[in-house]
Amino acid sequence: MQRTREDVFLSHAEFDEVFQKLNMIESKFEKLDKLDKLDSMEQCLRSTSVQVSDLEARVSKSESKTQALEQSSEFISSQYDDIIQQRALDEKHMSKQKQSLDQIAQQNKSLKASQQEICDINSQIKHELTDTKCWSMRDNLLFNNIPETTQPNQYGRPHEDTVKVLSNFFKKNSSLLELFIK
Repeated sequence: MQRTREDVFLSHAEFDEVFQKLNMIESKFEKLDKLDKLDSMEQCLRSTSVQVSDLEARVSKSESKTQALEQSSEFISSQYDDIIQQRALDEKHMSKQKQSLDQIAQQNKSLKASQQEICDINSQIKHELTDTKCWSMRDNLLFNNIPETTQPNQYGRPHEDTVKVLSNFFKKNSSLLELFIK
């Protein structure tokens, strides 16, 4: 006997059993759906894990670059501070040098004025000395055409005894002596 769908008669217990099996099959399908979803979620998690790993690597690189930049910035800041300190020292040194230079310029000006005074005094003394020499020589007699005879003195310098030279000259030329005596 062939059963058709229309002819199937089930008892209540059989119907419950078939219904339970259907519920069980449906429950298994739901679990399979959940497993498919879990597989999908697992793939998504793997993809996310790869992305997180990539982001972690990039963050690590960024952190190392940031650290290098911070070190570089600290080095530059340190160099800048050193330059500022050196500049302050240089400015102090230059200020002292300028003061010293100003003092030297003032001393130089004073020395030039003193030198000019000394030159003026020296010129005046030379003029007075020449005048004094001329005044003191006004009564001197000049004898020309008498050969010079120089003999070294006790210090080894050439020396001429004027009195002796003139006495000898007049003794040799006694006629000239008479002219002077008259």
